[in-house]
Parts: sequence; structure tokens; C-alpha cells
Amino acid sequence: MVKSTGWVGGYCTIECDLNCREGAACLVLGDVVYCMTECKNDDGCRDEYLCSPWSNVCLPDCRLGYECGELECTDDGYCVDPGWEDPGTTKAVAPLGEPRRLANDCESDLCIPQQDTDTGITWSEGMCIEPCGECPDDFYCTSLGELSYCLPDCDDNNDCRDGYVCNPIIRACVPDCRIGFDCGDYACNDAGACEQPPA
Repeated sequence: MVKSTGWVGGYCTIECDLNCREGAACLVLGDVVYCMTECKNDDGCRDEYLCSPWSNVCLPDCRLGYECGELECTDDGYCVDPGWEDPGTTKAVAPLGEPRRLANDCESDLCIPQQDTDTGITWSEGMCIEPCGECPDDFYCTSLGELSYCLPDCDDNNDCRDGYVCNPIIRACVPDCRIGFDCGDYACNDAGACEQPPA
């Protein structure tokens, strides 16, 4: 009997910090986001791996034992979203600010995926972003750690989608810290925005 195997031969990768080197894209695997090999078809992947039509990265052939998690394993060995009817169809890419979980699904080829935290979730449904240069109209350059990205600007919470609040200081839609976003050295106020704690 052949033992089923998930990651045949292993797979070198690193955690995604919103940017992956050329030829790789961010993908959520469990509670961690990794840089995975990008592909257009199965020829771009090594033996026992297939080009996922749902995420356009090389993943193990799920017929060999790889667990698809919330996705489904097709008869051809692909892990696909349950609502994905045609694995050969290219998904429409989304503009900045729209909810997406994968970089390849964004016009900018960059997204922040939804993530589970100890207190809930952050970046609900994910968000297409791009590094600050000249941000388009209706977007504001916002610092996220050591990097800065264009996020939707706002006047109040009505301008932000569910799971996000309008930070009155930077006037940009950011994740609601009451449901899981970590404010770091700042404090989470009653409105769900991060602010400088009182002295």
C-alpha cells in the first residue's frame, strides 16, 4: 500500500510579509500566509504538484493525500473553492480596496488576506492594496508597520465596509480593532480605531 503524502519532497517557502519575490505570491495556509510558487498552468510546477486554478500557485496534487481544508479536491487533483464551477476559468481581478484573499485576484497583484487572531479576525475578507506612490483618488497612503500602502479614505464609518472603521486621524478605512486587529503600541478605542493611548 502506498502511503498518502501531502507535500511530496517538501516545499521551500517563507512567510509572506505582504510582498513576495518575483515568481511567488501570497497564499493563506491555515493561520499563516506563505509565499508560494506562481504558475499559469501545470507545466510551471514540479512533479506531484499542480497549478491551482483558484489561486494560481503550485500546490500538491490532492489525490496523493494533501488536505484541501475548506476547499474541495477535484477528480483532477486540484483544490478549488466549492463555488468554483470551471477550473479553467480566470477569475475577474478586483480594484484597490475590494475584498480578495489572493494577490492574483487583485489588479495590483497585492492583497492583505483575512487572518485569524487570538481575539477574532482581522482584514475581514481581505483587501486589495498597493504600495504608496501616488495613491489614486479616494485612497490614502497609510503606514502599516515598516511599509506604507494605499487604503480607502473616508469621512466616517459609513464609507468603510463591514469589519472596518474610519480612523479619524489618518482618515482611512482600517480593520476594526474590537474584532481582532492588533493596535500594537496604540490603544483600541470604543469606536474600533487605534489611537495614541493617554499619557
